[in-house]
Parts: sequence; structure tokens; C-alpha cells
Amino acid sequence: MTLVNHYPVRGQKRDKTRCQAVNTGLFSEMKHFGTIQWVSAGGDHSSDFYGDYAGVTLGYGRKTGFASFGPKFVQRGARVFDLTVDQDTGVMKVDTWIRQ
Repeated sequence: MTLVNHYPVRGQKRDKTRCQAVNTGLFSEMKHFGTIQWVSAGGDHSSDFYGDYAGVTLGYGRKTGFASFGPKFVQRGARVFDLTVDQDTGVMKVDTWIRQ
């Protein structure tokens, strides 16, 4: 919720964004280990945004199946990830887009 309400995101934010009621500490653990660069989640909805929050890119997928939840005007699609790793530095680059 903090990401979509206070930071720039790419993609569509059409549904209400909610969070779970209990802070399990999962995000704090990801930051503690420092190896996670991207977390993608989603469901059968019409949002497909992503953005950077505290050094971790958080992304939400869009509706993918038939008879799916959400507005009928939203096309089905899937978030595609293209990962490349620089062999010298070990730095990973992530390109992403929605394929319809």
C-alpha cells in the first residue's frame, strides 16, 4: 500500500490495494539478507503495476485466465521477466512487460 500510495509505479493500478492485517516481518527479512531484488505477486485482477520500495522492486500481475475476476474490458495477459546477469560483476538486470 505504501508503494502505490506514495511512490511512482509503472503499469496500471485499477483495483483497491490492500495489505494483510498482520506484519509477519517478511519484508524486513528480505531486506536483512540483501539478496532479493524483486518480488512479484498477483491474482485474477486488473492491476499490473510495479515499482521500487526500499531497494526491492514489488510487482503485481494481472488477470490471466478465462472467466476471471475483474472488469471485462481488461485484456488477459502475463508479466514476462527477462533476466540477464553480468558475468563480470554478478549484477542482475530485470526487464519486464505484459504479454497479451
